[in-house]
Amino acid sequence: MKVTEKIVEVNANHILNIGVDVSSRKLDVHFECALQINKREVYREQIKNRSDEIEKSLKKYLSVAQTKGFLNLRIVCEPTGPYSINLLAMAKHLNCLTAYVSGEAVKNSKVIEFNGTNKNDLVDAEVINSLAERNKVLIHRTYSAEYTRLRILNSHYEDIDKAYVSARNQVHNTLKQLWPDWSSKKSILYSRTGEALYKLYGLNPWEIVSHNYSYFAKRMRTHCKGVWSSTLKKIYRDAELSVKGHCSDASSTLESILGDHYENYLRGKERKASLKDEMREILSEIRQEDPRIPQARKNFISEFHIARLLAETGPLSDFSNLDQLNKYLGLNLRERQSGDYQGKVRLSKRGRSLARKVLSLVTLSLVRKKHLYGPDYHRIKTEKDKPGKLLMCIFMKRFLKSFFGIYRSNQSFDPRRLFIDRGKYEKLNSPIALEAVI
Repeated sequence: MKVTEKIVEVNANHILNIGVDVSSRKLDVHFECALQINKREVYREQIKNRSDEIEKSLKKYLSVAQTKGFLNLRIVCEPTGPYSINLLAMAKHLNCLTAYVSGEAVKNSKVIEFNGTNKNDLVDAEVINSLAERNKVLIHRTYSAEYTRLRILNSHYEDIDKAYVSARNQVHNTLKQLWPDWSSKKSILYSRTGEALYKLYGLNPWEIVSHNYSYFAKRMRTHCKGVWSSTLKKIYRDAELSVKGHCSDASSTLESILGDHYENYLRGKERKASLKDEMREILSEIRQEDPRIPQARKNFISEFHIARLLAETGPLSDFSNLDQLNKYLGLNLRERQSGDYQGKVRLSKRGRSLARKVLSLVTLSLVRKKHLYGPDYHRIKTEKDKPGKLLMCIFMKRFLKSFFGIYRSNQSFDPRRLFIDRGKYEKLNSPIALEAVI
């Protein structure tokens, strides 16, 4: 028999836990105070989700807590995005403690508490309070102004990027109807040549062939210096083929629709560039407070992606080890085992999905054949026949470990350290080894 010790946390500070189920318009409150060993006083209330109502109620709860011998309140709720802003901000303003509980924990605890899966707001508030009493809570992190702005901008950048990609898809889909014989690469549409075609002709083949090739080429070269003659000839030939045998009745309508989508693409492109500059500026401000943040380096990570990653992780100093960071991002492993059954080990994906997307974008550029992780990635994929998705997860975790290690050690990036163990690396950088190199 294996015997171990388990530390049971005791509410030594006499904190009164207030369980709150948050919705857009109202808050359901539940908390309990002990009267005797086997008797508790239960408080339930429903209040409006407005700052003045919340302030009045919290002051009332503080008065109750002092009467019952508690030193402070701890406001506990599920992370519900914008709906919990009023509650948590007012709790901080009144110097109350705050914490989160996992929505998944609330859902599963209802089965334990009530032997069922019925859902109503009063039940949810009671379960939240029960979890708080057992200290099954998550930290409610608060950020500095710079980190708050960075996270908001990163979320906004993601929305702009999705709209930008959608606009490009719509441009291509509409162009296939207006210009069915377009045979050049899609990338030309979004280059200086494509922007000149849109500005001068609205990407309408009937407008292009309304003049001869010499006039078209001269006009294009005026607005797009350095464009190749072969590219212009191919575009003009495709335009001639598209108008041949086709009716031009709908061309003006399609040109107008295509113009709307192309303008959306141009606005998205401009807004993305502006957001990138703004996020880099905020990162430089954060570096003044925390100089340990790794510097951008070619073939490792760019300044913009560092800003995006920190927007999702928050201050790296909040994490005492890599396991905590992996759990926060959902990169920790989830096992499935019962008796003789052994399921596949997968990522939990319980953390911030946008952070995992940023990590995948960074890692994707590093696993190309001639880049940092390329040789390792392709060797493992070929020799062990591992699926690409699995390998991407492995190298995402490897990159995060390197990035966090650079931060914790406060050392500059050294690519040799990624592929050898610590002992070999220390021998490699010992005074004797360095003298031999010299």
